[in-house]
Amino acid sequence: MLSLPLLVVAFAFASPQEPAPPPPAAVVDVSPAVRATNELGIALFRALDQERAGKSVFVSPFAIASALAMLAEGARDETAAELRAALHLPASTPLAELHAAFRTLTARFAEGGGNSDPALAQQVLELREQLEAARREFEKFHESERDVAKAEAAAERGDALAYQINALLPRLDRYELCVANSVWADRAFPLRTAFVSVLAQYHGPGTATTLDLAKDSAAAAERINAWFAQHTGGQIRNMVAPDRLGAGTALVMASAVYFRGQWRTPFSLRHTQDEDFVLANGERVGARLMHYAAPLKVGYAAFTGAGEAFPTPELVPADVAKRPPTYPDDDGFTLVELPYKGDELAMVVLVPRSASGLARLEGRLDASALASWLTHREIRKVDIAMLRFELRSEASLRPSLQRLGVRRVFAGDAQLGGISDAAGLVLPAIDHTAAVKITELGTEAVAGIGSYASRFGGYGGLMVPFIPVFRADRPFLFLVRDVKSGAILFLGRVTDPRT
Repeated sequence: MLSLPLLVVAFAFASPQEPAPPPPAAVVDVSPAVRATNELGIALFRALDQERAGKSVFVSPFAIASALAMLAEGARDETAAELRAALHLPASTPLAELHAAFRTLTARFAEGGGNSDPALAQQVLELREQLEAARREFEKFHESERDVAKAEAAAERGDALAYQINALLPRLDRYELCVANSVWADRAFPLRTAFVSVLAQYHGPGTATTLDLAKDSAAAAERINAWFAQHTGGQIRNMVAPDRLGAGTALVMASAVYFRGQWRTPFSLRHTQDEDFVLANGERVGARLMHYAAPLKVGYAAFTGAGEAFPTPELVPADVAKRPPTYPDDDGFTLVELPYKGDELAMVVLVPRSASGLARLEGRLDASALASWLTHREIRKVDIAMLRFELRSEASLRPSLQRLGVRRVFAGDAQLGGISDAAGLVLPAIDHTAAVKITELGTEAVAGIGSYASRFGGYGGLMVPFIPVFRADRPFLFLVRDVKSGAILFLGRVTDPRT
């Protein structure tokens, strides 16, 4: 029996990184991996809605696609065809091209930019710890003791620490993104040499490891969980329970993705405040919304209920009564793209105009629609309020993958002869655990505040700049993407900040 737990952990705040392996020398077309990631990821995200209707969801399309590509290497005949279809890999394209594309992207992500000067990294780490302490102190006095003076003092201390960190960050890493895959086989289960060789070539030596899965499940679970802890910054330590292993378990395939990113421009700690979050049913619940000290220049776009781009005006008449529409209809939505330091990765947040509009937005979501929406981004100043939240999502992917046509691999006649010559190998489950934390502490230098000059236009009166207001204070979608390739690393939705 084959057991495949799949893990993804993502934390969005600043962190240094470990030394990265060198990228492959050859120029590789990464489009097969991007296509597989985005097409499969969004389709799977929508399929999960049938199981988790109305609930928050968070997945890693990149991790899932990478793991299925590894599984496809060992599949044959109809099983391989189903996995190829789910990965949007044409029959004429060698699977090696998909592996090479994932390897190339993984190597580039591992670089993270900057350098890894240990002394400098330690200095930044200590400052971050002080900044985190200031944040906790701020929340204590702001929320519990209601001591305005002490809360303000903590905010000022946090600003000073952030300034020191910002001065050092350009000399350190821009982000930390670790993608790792592994295969753990029972000692009595002989892996095919060709399968082990391919894993070593594209995922690194030692990707395939033998353990006593059946005879010593406790020790095997401890070893696998240590691997997860190592590749998720210690955030996940108990992914595999011993009772998931034991007699009949021949193989465990694991995928881990860990991300920490620094916002290019941090949210202002002193401007985070308690506000209402409006649920889809109209109920209002308390939430923490983060703000910038001033409108920020980011990518912004708006769309009508029909999915057409809405032209947001740059200037509007000073006389409010003469202004044209500045936002799309209630069935429409708006989006912003918040870059991480280095401008290689960014978070895209999509918010419907009405609190009940998330289902309509998700109904329009697919890989091509998302790509089209992003082409309409315009860099302009936007007044942003972003939910401060933590989200953990656990789900079995088997039902959703079966809806997408991946069925044979879960059946008793699964064709996985490329993994081993042993008969009767099946895949009972794919477990996916994902977590994300969004805070103000993605620290970086605050952007300068520009000025505007009023001028006269076609309305025959004084024109003033229009600054859109973007508020993630209702159910919304969000994703973290690689700006260069377009690959979606993480995709999720928040329907209730309390869950």
